[in-house]
Amino acid sequence: MRNQGKLSSQLFLASSLMLPAIGFAIDSYDPVTGVVHMPVVSVGAETFDVYMQHQGDLIFQVTVADPVLATSASPDMYDSNEGTLYIPGIVIGDDTFEVYMQHQGDLVFNVVSADLVTASDSSGTNTSGIELNNTIWFNCSRTGLMARTYYKDNKFAYTLEYYNNDSCTGTPMMEEVYLIGGDGDGFDKNNIKWTGDVEIGESFISVSGVEATRISFKYYDIEKYGIFSIQGDTVYRGISLGVFDETKQEVELDFDKVWKTTNF
Repeated sequence: MRNQGKLSSQLFLASSLMLPAIGFAIDSYDPVTGVVHMPVVSVGAETFDVYMQHQGDLIFQVTVADPVLATSASPDMYDSNEGTLYIPGIVIGDDTFEVYMQHQGDLVFNVVSADLVTASDSSGTNTSGIELNNTIWFNCSRTGLMARTYYKDNKFAYTLEYYNNDSCTGTPMMEEVYLIGGDGDGFDKNNIKWTGDVEIGESFISVSGVEATRISFKYYDIEKYGIFSIQGDTVYRGISLGVFDETKQEVELDFDKVWKTTNF
């Protein structure tokens, strides 16, 4: 066990202002900026408004810690003897997680556990509470390649079209065709021929600290395993866009390749 000392003087930054905190403490994590905000953190007899910045690999650096007046809100709790930070509820997207973090020294913490407390509402039956029915994921690559994945009633179809510009605008040089499970019949948006089954699995915390959801694609005798995270109309997928070995599933999202989602 590390000797943490007096956290009030050694761990958190001092501030000349004492600002009152009003209402309930709602912790939040922004996966785009990597910023965690904890408005009420109890440290012994003192209370702080804390910001952390994600450094990668579930490691966070305290960037701001301003003293605030104690409130009736349920606070996050820091144990100076154990060096543990307990967060009873942090909002990530539409879900809430219970999180434990461990102090590593120099205002650096790492996540040691993150358990789903409240999942987003959905009419779907998958364990993550996500419904993809009648939606499309699409992405235009720098080479003018437009990829789309259509979802309907636990079925999917994956298509491609090729353009002579990087923005995927105008008339494609090659019509949209099946990439997987195709039979050469072409593609009719009004009469989609579904090429395989899709199953949404459980949610988990990726290496970057962002909630992700597992997804599997089955077509013929092949099964591919992937992960994704939906933030508004943006979809982030796994770095490898799926693997064929279930024992080597992806654990990190590719934030450099942005997919969009829409209804059809």
